[in-house]
Amino acid sequence: MKKLFLLLMLVAFISLGTQAQDALKQATSAATSAGFDVKSLTSSIMNKLGPSLKLTGDQKPGVMSAVSGFLGEKAKILPLQQSDPTSYATKQGGLFNSLKSKLGGILTAVQLTKFMGLKPKTNDATNVLSNLFF
Repeated sequence: MKKLFLLLMLVAFISLGTQAQDALKQATSAATSAGFDVKSLTSSIMNKLGPSLKLTGDQKPGVMSAVSGFLGEKAKILPLQQSDPTSYATKQGGLFNSLKSKLGGILTAVQLTKFMGLKPKTNDATNVLSNLFF
């Protein structure tokens, strides 16, 4: 009886994990089709942040991970930008605060201040950093 119960639990967890991965793939696919490729954007953003913030070799992987994670989460809420702008703004603000908090543990205070100073005045599609701030 215990073996049957454990087997059923294992099947249930595998099923839930598969469904979660499918949802993530769908969100990423939708974002990519909308011109939001997380890997490409992460690379472009790091090319700007590295020299601007004078990131050290130890800081680069942490910043890259934080930015990539942020963009992955943003990809999930991107459809709300058109359907529910208020909800999008709220969730984007929460995601950005989380990113800022993560970066606060990686960057120096001066670098974090400089990072905040890189915020574009408007959501400019030609400025890759707009993907972080808007």
